[in-house]
Amino acid sequence: MMENKYYVYVYLDPRKSGNFTYGDYSFDFEPFYIGKGSGYRFNHHLKQFIKYNKHKKNKINKIINEGLNPIIIKTHNNLTEEESFYYEKELIKLIGRSDMCEGPLTNKTDGGDGMSGFIITNEMRELRSKMFKGEKNPMYGKGYKQLGEKNPMYGVTGEKHFMYGKNRPIETILKISKNHSDVKGSLNPNSKITEWDVIIIRKFFTLKRDKIKKVKIYETISKRYGISESNSRAICLNKIWKNVSI
Repeated sequence: MMENKYYVYVYLDPRKSGNFTYGDYSFDFEPFYIGKGSGYRFNHHLKQFIKYNKHKKNKINKIINEGLNPIIIKTHNNLTEEESFYYEKELIKLIGRSDMCEGPLTNKTDGGDGMSGFIITNEMRELRSKMFKGEKNPMYGKGYKQLGEKNPMYGVTGEKHFMYGKNRPIETILKISKNHSDVKGSLNPNSKITEWDVIIIRKFFTLKRDKIKKVKIYETISKRYGISESNSRAICLNKIWKNVSI
């Protein structure tokens, strides 16, 4: 006879309130982690010695440093282990993982993995890393690093984008800038304009800024070069493409 001792739980960020609805599930705060377990497993992530999944741990630390605690809710109770795996996977799929650019969750897998009482050692992690390195990794060539239409977030804008209305911490912005230092400007494979285009845009802006409204200038540049008006403005004000001068 199978024991119904398992449950599925969600960690919510108390700093981000609102109406977060995913299918039949609704939360008053933004979810950032889904897990399954039994006993006091739901508190395991609060322990300071946890080193894997730095994204989740950093978020928990920031919440605690602001004098708050993550909100932990059990979405399902009295489950068999198989049932807990099912609901864990369902919630992760509905809400979406941050590392796959699908949602706010810090989960690193799609759920349904692991066994109760089974602890992964550092040696096992190193072995798994070697076994699934490069093309052997099932995620090789997939995920958020894909370019163009292959990217799962291609064409997703406005309120549909999981980052809508949110601001990245300055540490994250600096890290992204550093990691992409070799693909700026015309080196970026997604760049729609060249350095020469930037020079022309800035000359046009210099000539027209005292004659017509700047908003109209940005709109004209946007339509002419197929870029967003925010990018048009940033180019004109030398906030991007800083290495290019007239």
